Amino acid sequence: VARGDMTQQMLLEALVAGTRSPSSYGALLLAYQTETRVVSIAELPASAVGAIAPPSEQQLQAFYEENAPALRIPEFRALTFVIARPEDFIARVNISEQQLDEETAARREALTAPERRSYVRITAQNEEQANQVAQRLNRGESAASIAQALGLAHQRGESQTRGEVADEAVAEAVFAMSAGAPARVVRGRLAPFVVVRVDAVETAPAPDMAELRRQTREAIALDEAATLLNSAIEAFEDARSAGTAIADAARQHGLSVLTVPPVTAQGVSQEGQQIQALAALAEPMRAAFEIPEGEASDFLPFDGGDVIVSVDRVIAESVRPLEQVREQLTQGWINRERNRQLQERGRTIAASLGEGTSLEQASRANGLNLVVRSQPLNRQNASQIPARALASQIFQAREGEAVTDLRVDGQALLISQVERIDRPDPRQTPQLVEQARAQAEQVLTNAFVESVADAIVERMR
Repeated sequence: VARGDMTQQMLLEALVAGTRSPSSYGALLLAYQTETRVVSIAELPASAVGAIAPPSEQQLQAFYEENAPALRIPEFRALTFVIARPEDFIARVNISEQQLDEETAARREALTAPERRSYVRITAQNEEQANQVAQRLNRGESAASIAQALGLAHQRGESQTRGEVADEAVAEAVFAMSAGAPARVVRGRLAPFVVVRVDAVETAPAPDMAELRRQTREAIALDEAATLLNSAIEAFEDARSAGTAIADAARQHGLSVLTVPPVTAQGVSQEGQQIQALAALAEPMRAAFEIPEGEASDFLPFDGGDVIVSVDRVIAESVRPLEQVREQLTQGWINRERNRQLQERGRTIAASLGEGTSLEQASRANGLNLVVRSQPLNRQNASQIPARALASQIFQAREGEAVTDLRVDGQALLISQVERIDRPDPRQTPQLVEQARAQAEQVLTNAFVESVADAIVERMR
């Protein structure tokens, strides 16, 4: 992976080598980053427009229709889930002690690892030679030296099971001897005289019988529960076909039933509560909102079992009636009207500032609260002003121009006047211009590299 990444990086760097952004980019970026504006800011409180009369019935109706999308109530569905899991039938399973003993014994045999042995064998040409080899082995000579001296074949069996020993007669002898016992001469099936000595015996640990018995009981119970479940599902389907209600048919035959009051496709009740029991039923929930009222899905996979979902009732999507939201809408209309009047008043004051009146003079004349007086701001400082669009307006305005925006809490209108614009002279700071140019060049180079990479991927499919 690292090699591929390095190769790709070197190739792309070669493709864009020599790319250089013009110095004008550096001057523009430096101006953008270092420009400051001296501003004053005043607040026009919401109380300045006085009390707002409630809307007329016609105005409220129009506001209601305008906000209908926000007042929409999603579709709700009342559902019944029939859950079929083997675990629900385990309690009905009866396991006899004889059955448990037999199955545990069978599992023990299957789980018990075979015994392994390490041994040496030397094939002799006759019985006398075989006895000689055995005596020398028993005196402590190595099998390799004995075999070499007598010109005989020798072999070592390393950690072998009985089935891995090729000669049955040799295997019988090897697995009858104890480790370190005197060497023995064996009349083999594949060779007439074989001398064997067992060096090591590896006995597998016996399984924990109590734990094996518990696991066996669980396995038998689960198998038989699955059989009971299949029978219950068949009987359930027969009862449904005969006209029995899905929930009644399920309960009659031991299947679990989950009845859910009207919920949205996201599992939220009409009271706005998330139904936790539906968290594991994502796939059945999708199916529930695709089938008609009064119908049920097929069995769907679910958490180790299967589930059917039935749509008991559908409450169609609607819009909250006006009477239900009259109070909220009335307050919303009043807030909007107050903001509109605030903004109109603010635009009038801002227009007067463009005619030679300072913001301080306008504040005294219109009861404004001057909160910032002739303060220099850069773009980062301006972003802290508690109004969503005021910072961008300040840096788009001309010198002497005033801009306005509502404070984020809606309790006042902010009016800002740009008194002076300060921009550095690029000719006096060539090093800063070059730094900014290099910064812009890196952005352009990265964009070019991404474009080249995308084009290669597209062409090579």
